[in-house]
Amino acid sequence: MKLVIFLVLSIALMANGLPSPNPEVQKTTLCVYFDNTKQILCQHSEIQIQCDAFVVGQNQSIRFLGISQQSIDNTNPELVKYFVYPRKENSSTYFGYSASVEGKSVEYVLYYGEQSDQPGLRILNLSCWKKLLDVLKGTEQTQLVKLTDSQEKVSLIGEILIDINFKRSAISKRYYNPCYYGGFYGYYVGWYCGK
Repeated sequence: MKLVIFLVLSIALMANGLPSPNPEVQKTTLCVYFDNTKQILCQHSEIQIQCDAFVVGQNQSIRFLGISQQSIDNTNPELVKYFVYPRKENSSTYFGYSASVEGKSVEYVLYYGEQSDQPGLRILNLSCWKKLLDVLKGTEQTQLVKLTDSQEKVSLIGEILIDINFKRSAISKRYYNPCYYGGFYGYYVGWYCGK
């Protein structure tokens, strides 16, 4: 059944002059954070989750956050966190999840919280966070990416685009077809578009 749906979707996209997405990317999680509405929309396969969210302590030049394959503290949903790796828009390499801010080491994470206690992206609603955790835990495909100024590579299960310049209607087109509009994970450098 999934193959039939994929073929129908591919034919529809080709009829509209848009390339069909790489089927391997359907096994990963793609997210867009809309700064104007303070919401994150994540999609994995046919599942979509939309949660109220807030970016905490983020550098304005960073437009993407890679989501680490490894979560922190899997025992209690309220404590689960995923390291996020910042990436600039026209780069295929990521910065590490920790940085020195005012002489202190801070870690960037995707997390649930009622208060902003860590830099990264905070989900405001626990029930929505639990649904997002189910999506992240169900992500099958990982991407091994290189860190800037390092030989180290990390496995990512998804990526978040931080949308600060576009209205929701404009960015939605890119969200649903990042290959056409130039998108995620450094996808434009090959992984998503199958190049």
